[in-house]
Amino acid sequence: MELNAKYGLKIAHLTPGGIAQQVGIREDDIILAVNSEPLWDLISLELALASGQALLTIQSPEEIWELDLQLDPDETLGVTFQRAVSSVHLCQNNCSFCFVSQMPKGLRRDLYVRDDDWRLSFLQGNYITLTNLKAPDWERLLSLGTSPLYISIHTTNPRLRCQLMGNPRAGEIMEQLQTLAKAGISFHGQLVLVPGLTDGVELERSLGDLASLGSALNSLAVVPVGLTAFREGLPSVPAFGSDEALAVLAQVDLWQAKFRPGGLGIFYASDEFFLLAGQRIAPREYYDDFPQLENGVGMVRLFLDDLEAELEGLGAFSGKLDLQLATGKLALPILTQVAGQIEAATEGRVRLEVVAVDSFLGPTVTVAGLIGGRDLFVLPKDPRSLLIPDLMLNADGIFLDDLTPQQVQKQLGRRVCVVPATGRGLVEFLEKELRT
Repeated sequence: MELNAKYGLKIAHLTPGGIAQQVGIREDDIILAVNSEPLWDLISLELALASGQALLTIQSPEEIWELDLQLDPDETLGVTFQRAVSSVHLCQNNCSFCFVSQMPKGLRRDLYVRDDDWRLSFLQGNYITLTNLKAPDWERLLSLGTSPLYISIHTTNPRLRCQLMGNPRAGEIMEQLQTLAKAGISFHGQLVLVPGLTDGVELERSLGDLASLGSALNSLAVVPVGLTAFREGLPSVPAFGSDEALAVLAQVDLWQAKFRPGGLGIFYASDEFFLLAGQRIAPREYYDDFPQLENGVGMVRLFLDDLEAELEGLGAFSGKLDLQLATGKLALPILTQVAGQIEAATEGRVRLEVVAVDSFLGPTVTVAGLIGGRDLFVLPKDPRSLLIPDLMLNADGIFLDDLTPQQVQKQLGRRVCVVPATGRGLVEFLEKELRT
C-alpha cells in the first residue's frame, strides 16, 4: 500500500486512560490505514475495531508505525477525530434555493462547505441529495446497510427536481429511494418547499409517493425555503406567507392522520410553518419521539413543555432579576409569552424583556439561529445582562459572522450570557442567577 496524505483520520482528543492513550497514540497522530487498506472514513475503522482485531498504520511527527490491536467486544479505542472522513464528497447541484450560495463573504469558513456525503449522512445525520453517488458508493452503502440515512428530497417530480437542483441526475430520486428500501435501508427525509412551485399539488404528489415506500421512510420534515438578501445571480424565489403556510399545515395534517393509526405520524411540519401561519404549536403527541428535532421540527414544543415543568421551582426563589433576551422576529411572540409566564410564576421578581433582532442576512431571515454577532450591536446601551440562546453559536461558540460572545460583550459594554435554547436550560440559568 502506498501511503498518501489524502488518506487518514487525524486524532483531535484522547480519552484519559483509554486504550489509545495506553498504547502510545497521541493527539494529532494520524491513523493512515487499517488492515493495510487506506483509511478514508470512520466507517471502515469502526468495522475493523468491531471485529476485535485491527492492524493500524499510524503517522506520528517522528515516524510511521504499526499497531496490532485487539479489543474486547465492550472496548473502544478512546479517541475522537477532527473529521469523520479524510476528504468530504461535495455537492454537485446548483439549487436555486441553496443557502450556501446566498451567503455573503466574511462568515465562518465552514458555512461555505457544500457537503453531500453519504458517509456523513450515516455517521452524523447530514442531509444528502443522492445525486453525486457513483457505482462504488452505491455498492458500498448497500453492502454495509448504512441505515438510517438523511435525504433532501424536496420533490418527487423528476422534471421539477431536475429544474430545482440544476442537475439532470436529480430526477432519479424515487428509483434511488426504492433501491434503498429494497435493501432494507431506512431514511429520514426533508422537503424544502418553494411556494407556488413545490407546494400545493406538487406537495400532494411528493407526500403520496413517499408514503408508498412504507417502513423505509422513518420520518419526513416539511420546511419552508430559506431566503437571504444575498441572491445576486440566482432566480427569483418567493417567501411563504401566512395563507400558504396554513395550506401546507393542512396537507401535512391529512397525511399524518393516514399514518397515525399505525403508531407514528411520519409526516411533520416544521415549527416555522406554525409560526408563519400564526397557529398554536402542535401538542407533544404530534411529534412522536421528535425524529426531526435538528430540522426545527418540535423545538418550540419541547421548549414550552420543559419550561412549564420547571416553572414551579423557579417561583420558590426570593431574589430579583431584570434581564434582556435577544431573539429573531419569528420567535418573538412565543418568547414574549414565555417571559410573561416567568414573571407570573415569580410574582414579578424576574423580569425578562424579549427583543427581536434583525439578521444581517436580510428581512426574510427571521430565525434566531441565523443572527450574527454584529446584529446585536444595534441594541441600545443598557445596564442589564443580555441573554442569547446557544443556537446562535456553533459548537465552538462562534456566531455566523465569526464573532464571539466575548467580542459582542466588549462592543456593547454589557454582560452577554449564552443560555441553552431549552425551557429547562433557561430556568436553570435563572435559578443560578437568583442564587448569586
